[in-house]
Amino acid sequence: CSDRCNGRCYHNSVCCHDECAAGCHGLTDRDCNACAKLNDSGRCVSVCPSFQAYNATAFMWYPDPKGKFAHERNCVAECP
Repeated sequence: CSDRCNGRCYHNSVCCHDECAAGCHGLTDRDCNACAKLNDSGRCVSVCPSFQAYNATAFMWYPDPKGKFAHERNCVAECP
């Protein structure tokens, strides 16, 4: 495994996705053996989806119903 992969390799030659913590079985954020930060419905992410989104056309923020709370090491739809 290359030093640049920090021990997170796929088939000993290619680095896993940056959000993986302990190896992977593929190259995407869905293929991690464990998440470095948070798990959002099977995807490893660094932050949960926000409750606000920015509309660049209208230059305004609006509520985003896809937002989630961070609870322990998971993103959850309802407040724990």
